[in-house]
Amino acid sequence: DAEIIIKALSPYSNDIFATKTISVLNIIESEIGQSLGEIVLNKDGTALTSDYALSTANINGTITKIQMATTGAELVFTADAETITLQNASVQSAITLQDGGDFELVIYTSTHKYQAKVKVVSLEISTKAGLDYFATTVYRGATNITSNDKTNGTYGVYVKLVDDINYGGGEYPNDGNGTYKDHNNYAWEGTFDGCGNVISNIGIRRGFFCIVGTLGTVKNLALTEVTNNYNYQFGVICNQVYGAIDNCFVQATITTTKAGATSATSKNRGGIFNAAYRGTNYSASITNCIAVVEFQTEASNHYAIGRTIDGTSYGEDAIFENCYAISGTTPRSVGTSAEGLYEDAGAFKTDITTLPDGFNSYWTYTESGLSFGDKTVISFTE
Repeated sequence: DAEIIIKALSPYSNDIFATKTISVLNIIESEIGQSLGEIVLNKDGTALTSDYALSTANINGTITKIQMATTGAELVFTADAETITLQNASVQSAITLQDGGDFELVIYTSTHKYQAKVKVVSLEISTKAGLDYFATTVYRGATNITSNDKTNGTYGVYVKLVDDINYGGGEYPNDGNGTYKDHNNYAWEGTFDGCGNVISNIGIRRGFFCIVGTLGTVKNLALTEVTNNYNYQFGVICNQVYGAIDNCFVQATITTTKAGATSATSKNRGGIFNAAYRGTNYSASITNCIAVVEFQTEASNHYAIGRTIDGTSYGEDAIFENCYAISGTTPRSVGTSAEGLYEDAGAFKTDITTLPDGFNSYWTYTESGLSFGDKTVISFTE
């Protein structure tokens, strides 16, 4: 403890005519390096009702108060020497889906004030029903595409895919009735982490995401046995990308004929995405991705990975690194700059001899083949 002594001076002299001594706590501000744990708000469309147990590692003293760093709202808790238990009702009322990702708490103890982080998972997906809930409820958040407007309804949402999902061959309901207007209404501005898991046997109309917006990220995701039979612009991960796609694997069969497309731009289709953009407020980044795509129609306007858009203010400078398309049993690069995005399916170059730096732990490259998580991408022994 420390003491504060208050002295009252006479207005007519320097004589002290009263003193007051106050005992105060010596609060030391500290930052806890590691996360205290994870808070999952919603699983497969159902809000969780259990309380949340977090670690008290590196916290000294008796915990007296826990607040949200952003709003100052207090959370109801109990604590012992090893665990902080946050009351579920308190968490659900104070923390929203838009508070996903790294989330900061302020923890007061008898001796310290701590800045501590937890990981908030807005939605955890493990079933087809959970995936449909995400598509029809969470993803339908806002219309913002190219500005850094954090009021977008999906900004801050952090989604984890925690298991492989066989979709059963149905069409994924992420873009309403599939019209161009509906497509433009759904920009993803949150983070979707596939955690190395695979969504398979799924029909995708415009893209798993219609648009990955400026602040949006899709990573560590595999989409396999994808079919597309819709006469309009299409990319397996997304139709348009203004944000980031990283460490993704796609295997798809495109059976659509172009006869039903309404314009030249309507015919464009890409393995990972249809079109990538760069502008004043946005910069698409597509890194460490591999696509195995079979176009069962003519190759014109079809792209093994995707394409950029001609223009003086966007497109040609989109970041594009370590992306590969696979033909037969040989994986081949489609370029390390935006130029490579224009390669038609089949026009590949530069054999892979080793998996490049940047591919994360979900990828495995050996003499016998290439895998993503538990999914064999290609076998080199066949």
